[in-house]
Amino acid sequence: ILISDNGTPPLSSLTRVVVKIDDINDNTPEFEQVSYDVQIPASGYDDDRAMFQNDSPDYFEGADGAFDEDSWESHGVHDMDGLVRVLRVLAFDRDVGQNAKLKYHIKSGKGRSKFKIDNSTGIVYAQKGFEPGQEYELNIKVSDGGNISKHSICKVAVHVVAVPSTSKNPPVINTPQPIKLTESDDIGFLVSSIIATDLDNDTLWYDIVGGDDNNVTFTSEEMQAIHNTNCITQLNISVMDINNHRPEFSESLYKVEISEAVPLYTEVLKLKATDKDDNGKLIYSFHSAENIISLRTFLLDSITGVISLAASLDRETLSEHILTVMVKDGGTPAKRNYARVQIIVHDHNDHTPHFSDKILVGKVFESATVGSAVLRVFAVDHDKGENARITYSIISGNVGNVFNIDPDLGIIRTARELDLTTVTEYTLHVRATDHGQPSLSSTVPAHIMLTMADNAPPKFSSKEIAAEIYEDQLLGSYVAHLDVKSTSSLQFEILDGNTESAFIISPSTGVITTQKYLDYETTKFYNLSVIATNMASISATCNVIIHILDKNDNVPEFLQSQYTGIISESAPIKSLVLTNTSEPLVIKAFDADSKETHCSTLT
Repeated sequence: ILISDNGTPPLSSLTRVVVKIDDINDNTPEFEQVSYDVQIPASGYDDDRAMFQNDSPDYFEGADGAFDEDSWESHGVHDMDGLVRVLRVLAFDRDVGQNAKLKYHIKSGKGRSKFKIDNSTGIVYAQKGFEPGQEYELNIKVSDGGNISKHSICKVAVHVVAVPSTSKNPPVINTPQPIKLTESDDIGFLVSSIIATDLDNDTLWYDIVGGDDNNVTFTSEEMQAIHNTNCITQLNISVMDINNHRPEFSESLYKVEISEAVPLYTEVLKLKATDKDDNGKLIYSFHSAENIISLRTFLLDSITGVISLAASLDRETLSEHILTVMVKDGGTPAKRNYARVQIIVHDHNDHTPHFSDKILVGKVFESATVGSAVLRVFAVDHDKGENARITYSIISGNVGNVFNIDPDLGIIRTARELDLTTVTEYTLHVRATDHGQPSLSSTVPAHIMLTMADNAPPKFSSKEIAAEIYEDQLLGSYVAHLDVKSTSSLQFEILDGNTESAFIISPSTGVITTQKYLDYETTKFYNLSVIATNMASISATCNVIIHILDKNDNVPEFLQSQYTGIISESAPIKSLVLTNTSEPLVIKAFDADSKETHCSTLT
């Protein structure tokens, strides 16, 4: 059979198909002759007759009604002890096998129980005790072994002739030449003609008395007349073999299972074939394969039929090897036969799980609920079964255990609420481990970025912001900038706490500046409430606490414009100056910056 494609140039491949025809029982067995006419010598009654007698002698002579015309008899070879051969009928069947297996039956008529037939060879045996002039008509049926048996019937006429009382001279046989036959010669083929002479001119009978085991191969034809003396000669027959049988494999399909880890030159399978012919050794070879890789992977010993491993197996490349093997005999011309070999390769854990990407990137909204899927990691393992079953795990980078991973599906989900102001991105390292023994694993980084949803409210970096500014700063001085995350532009506004409108905020940038001069001595801090609103009119607020820092911008002032004290001119150095009430004179001054009163005594 040829198969070809439509390419340019076309490519083609050939394979051989052996079609075996199964026989059906469509042929009826056929006798070599439609009828047989034989003569047998008369013999006197003796003790052997008893074994054939079931009734009076008239029974054997065919008394009317003494036998069942419809009764067919069949006997085995062991039932023939003490009997003499009368003739052999030969039949053949063009079918084969069981359909051609023949079995012989006899209906002796008035000679019932005088004659028996070997059911396998067709040789008819008779008892002694026949008298000259007796005649018998036998019906012999041959049946095949088909499920629905077919049969044929032939007639045999048996004539009992007188035996001469004396014979002076024994017959003389011409020594025959050796004969060569081929095993394909048909049944009934003339092998040789044995020629004998007798000086008394007696009619002679011929018989095979030895060398033909079980009397199944050769038969002799009765010539005519009778003799009382015997002579024996030997005919050597050589049967030559012809190559008429195909060699046969012991199995039509050889099936074997092996591991892909077996070493090179391991014996995988031994083919066995037999040949009914004798043509010497059988030769084994690979005929074809479903995949050409198979022919490079295995080696077939042409003499022993052993298939061995010639190259390393890889189940992931080819998990099943289908080969056609051929056996050929040594005949001329050679005959051949075919069988199929199926080699199933089992997995060995020789592959590490492999991620499809070198790095995985994912995004998740900050507002995602706990359990939301972020991304899926996926690895493949070219092994099979447990060796290919993968378990996933996060081995590092999961700060705060914010994420978890499904060990079987590899889906990364949020395990906690996310906060964009705390961490904006994560780099997880994910491991894929197979279930082989020992297990193999590989890792891949997964970069996850936090982002805001389109409908999410603005997100201040902190719910409360602190700022400081000196009281002597010029108008319009920078105070603070609000850091807010949003998917759209924002509008800022101070809602509360802006006493005397001391500050102003840029509505678009969120920068707070001074709008009036600040005085530490008047107001030490401001607590502003600021709102940020996005284009979807979704807003968020935060508190901005502004601390005013003091500057030394106030001159200390005495509490009195004039102080009066008394001291004796004779007072020693460092003596206290006293007031009119004899108390120490204390000089006091006040500083508006520090809001403190300073005192000192005069000496």
